[in-house]
Amino acid sequence: MGSTAFQGWKSEPGPAGTEAGARLRAELLLRHPRVHWQGWGCSLAWCGKALGGSEGAEAWADLLFTLHDVGVERLWPDPKFADQCPQGTIPGLGLNVVRYNVGGVGRVEDQLGERRSEKSRGWHSEIEGFLPTRGGEFDWDRDEAQRKFLQLAVDRGADEVELFANAPMWWMSSSKSSFGGSLESPGDFAAYLAEVTAHARSGWHLPVKSVAPFNEPSAGWWKFPHDQEGCNIPADQQGRLLLRLRDELDSRGLGDVVVAASDENRPDTAERTWKKLKTGPAHGCVGRINVHSYDGLEPWSEAKHPGVRASLRRLVARDGLPLWMSEFGSGSKGGLETARTILEDLHYMRPTAWCYWQLVEHRCSWGFVEAEFRPDGSRAITLPHPKFYVFAQFSRFLRPGMEMLQSTEPWVAAGFSFQDDGRGRLAAVLLNEAAEPRCLTVRAPGFRTNERISQTFVTEPDSAVYLREGQGDVASSELGGVEVCIEVPPRAICSVVVPGVWRAVEPDGSDGATVSVALVEELARLAASAACAERILHGELDVRTELLKARVEHATSRVAQGLEAVLPGDGSAERRRREVSELLQVVWTSAWGAANERVYGPAHVESKSAWEKFRAARKQCSLRDDLIWAVFNTSWAVVNEARLGKDSEDYRRAEARAREHVAALGGFSAPALPGCVFSSPDLVPSAPRWVALVGQAEGGTADQRLHEGPAGKAVLAADLLVTTPLVDAVLTANALHAAGGTARVVVDPAACDSRATLQAHGIPKPALLDRVPLCARQWEGWSALPDAWWPEAAGEASARADAFRESVRKRPEDRVVFVGQGSFWQLVAGRYVDAGEVVYCDRLLAR
Repeated sequence: MGSTAFQGWKSEPGPAGTEAGARLRAELLLRHPRVHWQGWGCSLAWCGKALGGSEGAEAWADLLFTLHDVGVERLWPDPKFADQCPQGTIPGLGLNVVRYNVGGVGRVEDQLGERRSEKSRGWHSEIEGFLPTRGGEFDWDRDEAQRKFLQLAVDRGADEVELFANAPMWWMSSSKSSFGGSLESPGDFAAYLAEVTAHARSGWHLPVKSVAPFNEPSAGWWKFPHDQEGCNIPADQQGRLLLRLRDELDSRGLGDVVVAASDENRPDTAERTWKKLKTGPAHGCVGRINVHSYDGLEPWSEAKHPGVRASLRRLVARDGLPLWMSEFGSGSKGGLETARTILEDLHYMRPTAWCYWQLVEHRCSWGFVEAEFRPDGSRAITLPHPKFYVFAQFSRFLRPGMEMLQSTEPWVAAGFSFQDDGRGRLAAVLLNEAAEPRCLTVRAPGFRTNERISQTFVTEPDSAVYLREGQGDVASSELGGVEVCIEVPPRAICSVVVPGVWRAVEPDGSDGATVSVALVEELARLAASAACAERILHGELDVRTELLKARVEHATSRVAQGLEAVLPGDGSAERRRREVSELLQVVWTSAWGAANERVYGPAHVESKSAWEKFRAARKQCSLRDDLIWAVFNTSWAVVNEARLGKDSEDYRRAEARAREHVAALGGFSAPALPGCVFSSPDLVPSAPRWVALVGQAEGGTADQRLHEGPAGKAVLAADLLVTTPLVDAVLTANALHAAGGTARVVVDPAACDSRATLQAHGIPKPALLDRVPLCARQWEGWSALPDAWWPEAAGEASARADAFRESVRKRPEDRVVFVGQGSFWQLVAGRYVDAGEVVYCDRLLAR
């Protein structure tokens, strides 16, 4: 992938030329649609309660929520810690997402009925609620320590605050405890959370962005007595509660506060829960899906559960919702397990934020730092575990606001940040879990930089090497874009920052900055291969199927990037989204139609459904017909090869037909997109100047429907109406003109294909005038029309289409409607226009 002259990025240890072991490569592109990173975070809960009440609260907040270096003596005053940390400082994590635990413990001395749990972890895990008794008053002075620590975080720049509830107030639970049970008073609980949110905003002046009312509600283990707050809430009750919570927030003027659901323990549980919620009352109430990345208490692993994360992501994306990974924790001190989980989450699930559970724990390695939680003052008892520094590799370099990049491989995550001068920086985090060094190469097409020096930071947990700084070389790839290659030590994680980077969007054919026929064909082959993998070869959740689907998404990003390059100016982003959406509809419906029919037969409901969607996509899109049929036949070729083999006649025929359409488009190197056909005049780049093409209706039938429909509206807005001298076209134009408007009407034979013979109503002018309405005989153009006006030779079609485009460009009118044969409009605009249908084009009629 790289040039032989490229020396790669220098990285210590090891002399130059050391054998790098396995060589792995990844490619990075901006995601489609673009995703801006919201940040890294943690939950407070008893960690916040313990630290907020300690003398070192300010230092703890600096360590977690700033990028400053914190002196060891501020949190670890014992001289032994200074000896263990020769550099004398600990780097801050720079977190900006904070999840504040809204508690449910009463803790009123004379309270009757509240049950306490003998399995409680202690005073620090008993988070007080603000409505300690049913029917009582809110007490906003409770939970002082956790609130103090939250405020310290906000003071240091934390700007994404989420209120989350492990359980309701004790008296809202069937067990009369916040340490397990089921929800008994959902209405009270919704009102309680909304009131706390309102007070947090107005009374405490906190930037609360979201409320998450559940914590692993479907897990089944929140049975009293438990060791912490928790509550079992089935999906049907969740739905009603979410609806009520949304109403309660709205009634308090908190319509901008997002309701998040359902913080399930596992991605598969989250998918099942959301499938139930989205069909019930919660539909429209939920603004984000939260999910934890556990498998029980173990990390969720792609190796054990291939494709599940991606399945959840696709489900949520179809509903237009963002996704947060809102909780993960691990007892492993080393951190590589945490790094792998983060990278797999980012790669397969694509959350917009990632949160650890609690970064400081009471004598427990689940925290990044272990401490002694004491009511009279908590203190650290260990220096940060290696996983603190592993996490810092992500939180310090992949910063909030970055555009996250899509990678072909799960061992790298990357982001790009703009700066005021149009330049920015590219940051990547790479993981090598192997027992030997690996040469990891990353190519970022579509980016440029004049810089040749980068910063590198390496952490080797097993060797106590933390964020070791270095410099590296940056080079341009021979294939275009920025390419980096670094030797990463065994069992290590490396972050790299490339400064002075900008996006290269010149439509010069490099870096995928044009949408070629070859790229569309590649996209079609990948989609059909993915459909085959799921239907024929491997199954939906197999890792090979997921890899193919990921490569389809990667190719989609390349298409989007290419379209951005050739569609500059206002409105280009919306047009790009529409073009990509149309292309994907054609690609996927072709792929699934062919795969389903080959497996199930043409009469099966799955086959019929796919082909119905294909026909709808074909009719609605602005793609050229040859491109659509190239995609269609490519899909069949891939499916036939997978099912029948390359020697089959079905495969050869499909492949040959695909090549015919590719040739008609001008070959693989020809530009495929954008098209020139639009569904609305507002989408036309030259608007308010546009051209509308209308397909003639047989006999001009259904006059009422014609002039009251979309074509009639086009004539109402037009300056000029032009019709070919075909009987059906003239009758159609007459019906459209009846809609009113001020458009002049002209008869012009330029837009007519060679099938305009006598049999197709291409009849001599005298006979033609006898067959059209009297009012139509008054239109302009009749006097100049020869008696034998129709074209004869089929071979002249392309030249006539070119001549027609040129004549349109010279017309002075701003808005012109043409009525003619759909087949000729296909020659002109690459799109067959059905009878009575109207499509809009740029005045240049550019293809």
